[in-house]
Amino acid sequence: MRMTTSFFYSLRAIGILMLTLLACIACAPLAAQTFTEALTRTYLTHPELAAQRANLRALNEDVNTALSGWRPTVSASAGVGRNLNTATQPYGSPTVMHHTPSDVTLTASQPLINWTTQPKVEAAEARVMQGRAELVTTEQSVLLAAAQAYVDVVRNRELLRLHEINEQGLLQQIDYRREYFKRQLGTGTELAQAQARHAAAKAQLERVRMQLATAVGAFRRMTGLPPGKQMQLPEGLPPLPDDMEAIVANAVYAMPSVRSAFYGVLAARADVEAARGGLKPTVTLDASTSRHRHPNYVTPSQHEATIKLTLRIPFYQGGSDWSSVRGNRQRELQQQMQLSNSRLKARYDASEAWFGLAAAQAEIDAFRIAIAANKEAYEGVREQHAVLGELTLLEVLNARQELFSSEVSFVEARSRAAISHLQLLAVQGRLTAEGLDLPVASYDPVQDFEQTRGRWIGDDTPEG
Repeated sequence: MRMTTSFFYSLRAIGILMLTLLACIACAPLAAQTFTEALTRTYLTHPELAAQRANLRALNEDVNTALSGWRPTVSASAGVGRNLNTATQPYGSPTVMHHTPSDVTLTASQPLINWTTQPKVEAAEARVMQGRAELVTTEQSVLLAAAQAYVDVVRNRELLRLHEINEQGLLQQIDYRREYFKRQLGTGTELAQAQARHAAAKAQLERVRMQLATAVGAFRRMTGLPPGKQMQLPEGLPPLPDDMEAIVANAVYAMPSVRSAFYGVLAARADVEAARGGLKPTVTLDASTSRHRHPNYVTPSQHEATIKLTLRIPFYQGGSDWSSVRGNRQRELQQQMQLSNSRLKARYDASEAWFGLAAAQAEIDAFRIAIAANKEAYEGVREQHAVLGELTLLEVLNARQELFSSEVSFVEARSRAAISHLQLLAVQGRLTAEGLDLPVASYDPVQDFEQTRGRWIGDDTPEG
């Protein structure tokens, strides 16, 4: 009986332990382990992207606002009142009359000829296209920032590892030099040299730790998750053209900021035509019907119906219409200059990213060779100093520093190469969820536009 009870309590304790472990696992925060996971999470959750999508949907509604210039307007009105009329005669009592008039009126107006609606529609549609380009710009900016945060975490983790190894190695040198100095096998100068190098290495180590903490904070801000333990620099990125001129030529036309400026020119040009249309005559078909009860003291009811064509010719509107034309022409010129500037900037950004990638790749090859050579040189110098005593400690420390510097430079060059590759994708408009082939359903602005265009009534709007 005692054995059965003990066995029961043992099973109970094991069960409680397992439940506790499962609860800890369930409550543990998720972490982004891979480059794809980090960018996918950013694409799905970052509020800046959601805000830009909402802005684009608002631009879609501006098309309907412009289209309303072709649609009829219908309104109804109703009124009721109380009339009291007192007439005083020269002889006799005053006459008091009263009645309760009421009326219902329905009016409708249909534009037949106007010169402003079509240009306004064209301007609104151009701004929708501009908004789509700005959405791509925002998407690329957000994904590039997330990629930068990811690469910074990977780089600073590797730098921290190298600085820790360097600091520990110099700390051992201090211990060795202190022991040698006690045994009168070394000098105080060598001990001081080792201490100075160690102090500098410790300061650099703390700086890298702070940089890593900052990078982790930036990563959390972009993804909403802590960085994983097995993160590595991105591999298998979309390929790039081999010719810089091809990249530059593509960027001048495909870069989202250039496309945004191009559609800005089209919208401003349509605004000019809309302003000019305000100087031309319009024709509308107007109809109304009304029913009155007791419109006066003797008529019990009255019905009216009217239909007419109205021609309106604007002769002079105080000069505001002409001022609008002139102002919109200047805005068109402004947009044209912005387009030219965007193309120049696209050319510069593409060239800068190309040269940055080329330099980083050359540095990677060079520092890979330098690491192997410095490692061999350091081993040889250390052996000559320890065994043969031919070299000073300063020469050993210098050789160690050369090896350490080449390892640090190699890590930084690899990080720069990854970012430069992503920047080259961005100048071509390819740093998107679709361009990177992220495992996520990309937002479709065309579908939203088609669902919105042509709606006559309703206030329901999509979200996300």
